[in-house]
Amino acid sequence: MKGSSYRPPCPTPGCGRPRHRNRFARWGVQSHCSRCCQRIRRHGEVDQRAVLQREWRKVATRLRRLVQRGGKADRVELAFRQIASNLAEVTVDDLRQPSQNGKARVWVPRWQAQALDEVQRVLGDTDPIASGYLICAMFVLREADSRRFASDRGFNFELVRMWRKQTRLAYGSWYNPETDTVRGYWKDLPPRVVEYVAELLLVAYSRVAGLALGAVRKERERQAALRDNLNEGFAPLLAD
Repeated sequence: MKGSSYRPPCPTPGCGRPRHRNRFARWGVQSHCSRCCQRIRRHGEVDQRAVLQREWRKVATRLRRLVQRGGKADRVELAFRQIASNLAEVTVDDLRQPSQNGKARVWVPRWQAQALDEVQRVLGDTDPIASGYLICAMFVLREADSRRFASDRGFNFELVRMWRKQTRLAYGSWYNPETDTVRGYWKDLPPRVVEYVAELLLVAYSRVAGLALGAVRKERERQAALRDNLNEGFAPLLAD
């Protein structure tokens, strides 16, 4: 009814909050409540659980040990440095060009330029080797438990969030005069910026991530074969 303040409930199961008015229309999630819209902006999906740093660090440590055991640490580190260098050299002219717009100079949307700027800011303040192991660890996490990520979009958002968390540039601060303290907060990027950053990272690291997944699979097969051999060896003793 015209003039009524009624707002339909959020479609998220179990939420029940009223849908937010057009504040988040530019994100394409205006049909949800304010809380669910914020979760979509940060995690890509309403039901996507945040990945904790200790999760990927445990996997990254395992990957480092596998690489060192195979004697390929130098080659892997060189590959990570080269990938980071290639990403840092990407310019606006290298991005996908939607149109000439009738001008002599090729243009790109502002959000693509913002995504490229964010990539270069993070690369300039992080260790390329640590970043490489982080991204490979995220791929291993997804393969080990596909239910950990609500969708490919959820994985992409968590990948970018963990990658940006390596640097303090992803955080902001503000002064609270009531408590006389400085409080920090996480700087969210627009969803389409996050998606484009994820696209750049996936293209750059897809090959090395595939090699990491193959190494983990071989290690699992080796451990499974070792367990089978031990079980066969102890079977006669247990039977007696």
